[in-house]
Amino acid sequence: MKQGDVKIKDMFTSTFDLPSHFLNVARRFVIFGADLSECERVLSKIRSMDEWYTHWSKSGARFEEAALNACRQGKLLTARALYFQSFFSYRLAGFPLLEDTPERKEIYKKTMAAFREGVGLDPIPIDFIEIPFEENSFPGYLSRPANRHGPMPVAVYLPGSDGWKEDQLFVAVYALAERGIACLVADGPGQGESVGLRQMYARPDYEVVVTTILDYLENRSEIDMQRVALIGSSVGGYYAPRAAAFDKRIKACVCYSAIFDLVEGVFDPYPPVRPRLKEIIGAKTIEEAREKFLLFTLKHVVQKIECPCLIIHGGEDIIVPVSEAKRLFDALRAPKEIKIWEDGSHNLLNYYIESRSYMYDWVTDRLR
Repeated sequence: MKQGDVKIKDMFTSTFDLPSHFLNVARRFVIFGADLSECERVLSKIRSMDEWYTHWSKSGARFEEAALNACRQGKLLTARALYFQSFFSYRLAGFPLLEDTPERKEIYKKTMAAFREGVGLDPIPIDFIEIPFEENSFPGYLSRPANRHGPMPVAVYLPGSDGWKEDQLFVAVYALAERGIACLVADGPGQGESVGLRQMYARPDYEVVVTTILDYLENRSEIDMQRVALIGSSVGGYYAPRAAAFDKRIKACVCYSAIFDLVEGVFDPYPPVRPRLKEIIGAKTIEEAREKFLLFTLKHVVQKIECPCLIIHGGEDIIVPVSEAKRLFDALRAPKEIKIWEDGSHNLLNYYIESRSYMYDWVTDRLR
């Protein structure tokens, strides 16, 4: 098996002759809620990655126009569904674009616009926010359970290297809202809009970013700062324990695909991810990126973590090997739990309902 190939072929990787990494991205968004048939239609038209952007952006435009027509007719539930599919299609269109080009800026803006239109029709209250940070700011949003107004627990969700704040509406926000938990998701340095449009690059001391987020939440009267959880997935599975080591306002920490050392655990063993990591760190070469990521390690801070920690991982994760999860678990001195699905993939997309439900129930129990 070549490096980067999948171990278990799904219908996308078995049917379409395109790089498995990007087919798995399409599969990921189907799991999040993208229309399966539309994904199959678009993928069937793509003969090479040179055509990827064109066909996915056409799909996004088609659904955006349909959503506008639904709005004009007052069919707002239909419009919301169409806007979200437009978001998924535009999101997929821009996925391979790693260079700072006008094309990428344009698709970023279309993607975010479709998302905001859909959210504007959603019953869950969501505030789009800017969090001041050093000499700049980074964007995010705070969601709250519908029909709840008193002080409520909150989870801060930290995505991975190719995750955006928008994606987490479908990954985390709805599930947490159903459990009575608010959720703050931000594109911090090295993530989504911050790196794609603002050139704010990833940094090893992510506790600085999380502390800024928690300082913002201190000023939100509807948030109970005695009940704060931190959830990180993939590269966020490094950021979350790193922040928990320094900020004691965090009462529970989840590492969903944990990373103990980013170079040893991801950069070196999985070459397909290197171009994306090069992008989020702002490096000119792969070699420079590797040098910068040497600082992304929990080796000298993990013993400072005091809050309960849950580590969830897939035993057949080819991006972040399960050894990273076990390494973190063994090093933790805080109350800890590890749950591994032995044939699970990266971020357990092949055990999506089971793994996510387990994680959010665990968070709910610790924030009571």
